[in-house]
Amino acid sequence: MFEKKYYAGIDYFRMIAALLVVTIHTRPLESFGKTADFMLSGIAARVAVPFFFMASGFFLLFGCAGHTGDAGKLFRFVKKTAIVYAAATLLYLPVNIYRGYFSAENIVSKVMQDIVFDGTWYHLWYLPASVAGAAIAGVLVRKAGLKASLAITGILYVIGVFGDSYLGIVRQVPVLSDFYRLTFQVCDYTRNGIFFAPVFLALGGYLADRKRILSVKKSLCGFLITFGLLFAEAVLLRPFEAEHHDSMYFFLLPCMYFLFSLILHWKGKCPVWFKTVSLIVYIIHPMMIILLRPAAKLLALQQPLLENSLIHYAAVCLLSLLVSVLCILRGGKKR
Repeated sequence: MFEKKYYAGIDYFRMIAALLVVTIHTRPLESFGKTADFMLSGIAARVAVPFFFMASGFFLLFGCAGHTGDAGKLFRFVKKTAIVYAAATLLYLPVNIYRGYFSAENIVSKVMQDIVFDGTWYHLWYLPASVAGAAIAGVLVRKAGLKASLAITGILYVIGVFGDSYLGIVRQVPVLSDFYRLTFQVCDYTRNGIFFAPVFLALGGYLADRKRILSVKKSLCGFLITFGLLFAEAVLLRPFEAEHHDSMYFFLLPCMYFLFSLILHWKGKCPVWFKTVSLIVYIIHPMMIILLRPAAKLLALQQPLLENSLIHYAAVCLLSLLVSVLCILRGGKKR
């Protein structure tokens, strides 16, 4: 039932990150005020997806640098992620049909854009971003080395930040405004597999070398400081209404470096199914949000389950976890 892992903390934190993603999509503190909701859902929970990218890079990209591991891991990761993406796309296909997705104008180009960049449902962008980001970071690491790949992907991230949380500011510069206008004709957001994912994948690979892992004290102090600076950056930007999408900040990078270094000190035993459950929670939680609405109306529980944001969040998490565990148990019986 349990598997010994030197870095069991990574798998444990996958679940925390999955629940933080649910936080972003349900906004549990919205009933208690916009500021509290923004602090939790708009800032604190933004560490979740970068963590997932770093976890992938930690196990993939260090080997690509020629130090250890198998370069075939990258291909297997891309293949596995593409299969999961295809399955998730099929899961949400009936919902897309119901909401009239395929009746939109220029549907062919829209479908291609969503498949490659934006995701076939709003949270599924993470999967094609993982594929593209792993391919970009993997090639850079193999051809230029880990440090050079960090520099190049870091530049891509800076470009992405200006097209995300700082877009309203850079639009005042004609050249940059034209660049991002053209960019958004190809994809809706810069938080994708080109500008967002590669640097966190490369950073995960960088920390795979034990010599680069900071002590617990340095990791914790660094995280608290940069987490505070991340909050300050987001709060200071808010009055400018500059965000195109509030998922990319400059201080998110150093914050994730210290956080991941801290997580790597979390050792012990972890259930072998924990990683799979967290992935399923990530994939299915929007479906639970959809199904909870008619269920709440049928049970005459709209007020607690739909109108109270905190209870709504708890209900979505509970349903997602239950369905995920049932999937694991059913899969285990079939084997």
